[in-house]
Amino acid sequence: YVYESILYMGPGFFFGDAALEEKVNKRNATIRAEEDCILGFLKSADYANMILPQRKLEKMKEVNFLITNYFFKNINVSFFEKNLFHHFILNEYSRGTILFNSDEMPKNLILLKEGQLSLSIKCSIIDINKIIENICDKVILENSDELLHKKIITKDKIKTLKRYVDEDEVLSNLKEYSMEFINEIHKKRTFQIAMVNSAETIGLEEIFLQIPYITQGVVMSEKMISYDLEVEKIKTLLLETNLISYNYLKTAISKIFSLIERLYNLKQNWIDIAKMRHETKNNFRKKHLPTLKNNNIIYQNQNQNHNSRRIYSTLVHNSSSASNSPIHMSINRKNIGGNDRYGINNNREYTILS
Repeated sequence: YVYESILYMGPGFFFGDAALEEKVNKRNATIRAEEDCILGFLKSADYANMILPQRKLEKMKEVNFLITNYFFKNINVSFFEKNLFHHFILNEYSRGTILFNSDEMPKNLILLKEGQLSLSIKCSIIDINKIIENICDKVILENSDELLHKKIITKDKIKTLKRYVDEDEVLSNLKEYSMEFINEIHKKRTFQIAMVNSAETIGLEEIFLQIPYITQGVVMSEKMISYDLEVEKIKTLLLETNLISYNYLKTAISKIFSLIERLYNLKQNWIDIAKMRHETKNNFRKKHLPTLKNNNIIYQNQNQNHNSRRIYSTLVHNSSSASNSPIHMSINRKNIGGNDRYGINNNREYTILS
């Protein structure tokens, strides 16, 4: 036999309980002291009378929580307890813990029992559009036949996915927009995608699609408790019963559609904001900055009321230029004389020279 070390224990740990809880009463591991140890022990009869009933009660609470809130619904409780529950690892995390980063491959499916997790992504609007396209292509090209056959997804849903990846009118015609608009679309910023609370699954979309994490997950609550299930163990669970497999697929597709819709709405909102800024600037130019020729006088401030003055900006573009680049504009100040009420000589004539 070759022994593989799977766990090191220190003060406060206990072991040997698993064999006492099973009817077979066989040890499932070898325990070896690495150094001199002082151990305490309980006889099996004392354990069975004092501790085991409470342990079983706590275990059944956890089992009932899992089969009630996740994709194990309608699974026989006794079957789940005996055959599946041991696959889950209960973990606790503190505020600020980064559970995963974008572009990391998922190692565990996280079933959130208690606490709050923030999901965010740092990218541009162009990047979000590519993420949406990649997810939709994965579902349509690689999984649609199986999903349609099992009636997890309908043809109308497939059409909806195709609509999400249709060529975007704005993003496909960026040349028609200003450089400020294009920069806004390409600028990387941090987007809050979701705030996940208890009884939610995290990472199911990425595990199903076999892609890296799309978002970064950070614990926001004082503490977070979760059941973690290794990706490889999920395959074992799916083989155990067709009902788990069906529920898994149904939950995964539901969460994928929710994610796509959230990303799509986020993209559209930011495009609308960028368009509004772009159109506001254009309207400002059209309304407040008329075309001026050489030697045109913009205004003469002499004898004008102080409150009626305008602010002028050099938001001038060469309309004849294909590149829509700014042109140089110089201004001649000609003092006419006279001071305003603050004692500042402001009676000047402004003339376009070029």
